[in-house]
Amino acid sequence: MEDDALGTHGVSRIWQATNVSVTGAAHYRSDVECQDGSISKSWDAGLWALVAVADGHGSEAHFRSRRGAEFAVAAMEEVFSSYRDLEEKPSVRRTMASTKIDWSEAPNLLVANWYARVRGDLIANPPRIFELNPVEVRLGRYIDHVIATQGPAAAQRLYDQFAAFESYAESVDSSETEPAGPDAYGPSPQEWDAERLGDWHFRAYGSTALGVLIGPDAIHWLQIGDGAMVTITGGEPSYLCPPQAEAIANATPSLCDDDARYRISAGTVPVVPGNVPSAVILVTDGVPNSFENQAGFFQFCADIAKRAVETADLSADLERWLPEISRQGSGDDMSVAMAWATERQIERHGRPWATWPSWFESDRRDGTETTC
Repeated sequence: MEDDALGTHGVSRIWQATNVSVTGAAHYRSDVECQDGSISKSWDAGLWALVAVADGHGSEAHFRSRRGAEFAVAAMEEVFSSYRDLEEKPSVRRTMASTKIDWSEAPNLLVANWYARVRGDLIANPPRIFELNPVEVRLGRYIDHVIATQGPAAAQRLYDQFAAFESYAESVDSSETEPAGPDAYGPSPQEWDAERLGDWHFRAYGSTALGVLIGPDAIHWLQIGDGAMVTITGGEPSYLCPPQAEAIANATPSLCDDDARYRISAGTVPVVPGNVPSAVILVTDGVPNSFENQAGFFQFCADIAKRAVETADLSADLERWLPEISRQGSGDDMSVAMAWATERQIERHGRPWATWPSWFESDRRDGTETTC
């Protein structure tokens, strides 16, 4: 019967989506901003949906990672929107459905789009070391870190590079769509004087990125770095793709890596009768790291997928639950972006949960708090 509800026997499959990002408990205590980003969207009366999350890095060198995460999910939306538009054109629908040629370019497009956004932000808002304010409090911490770990001479070089870059940014015509300097994938040796301007620029915005585009015929996905992408099919959670093996502990592939476009995992899962997910759930690593094992995390995913069809406002529940999960678990920022499928005329049941779900009392991590 589930297949009927999801449209594999002629019933329209309608996708809804939501996303929530919350500041982790450890970040609250340390007065550190939320460094996650998330986004969700559905089009064409729910025939299409996208979800994406990003986790900006927490170490001192990534002092603008909150913006980097925001740019990551915005870049994911732009890339996915472009592909959705192509699939809607009958002349290219067959080619796009196979995704053997065009989808292979998606990692390049994602990285290029992210770099363009970072480049534009650097030119429009260069770090000003003599005007530190709460927005740039992490820049001050980065400078303190350099002094503590590399000494005053290294900090002075960094000051000089920031000052030189501020002058450089002022000399660039803000109307230029692609200012001189970094090319599509990073600094250009011919135009970017690393000795004078430094090499901190893109690293400052470092972030992971996970995204899924759901269409009538296929589910497309991209991932770089840690986090998880889970599908619910027949009520059973499973990974859309396994977590990246190289994303271990606090070391993770990042959009700011020089070889980022080669480190992005990409794939397509055809939507076929008998194998249609009822929900797709993306999370940053703070969520699974809050559970003792995969079973506990999967139970959380199953619970929120079930809750999605019982309530008119899943985001309100997530905004209540995620801070508590962080407090009891990893202490990290947390993001959830989720799409779920329903029938067009589905009857909603507004039954509220009288108690916390079972995963609050079991299968959670107790003890050490970590941050990305």
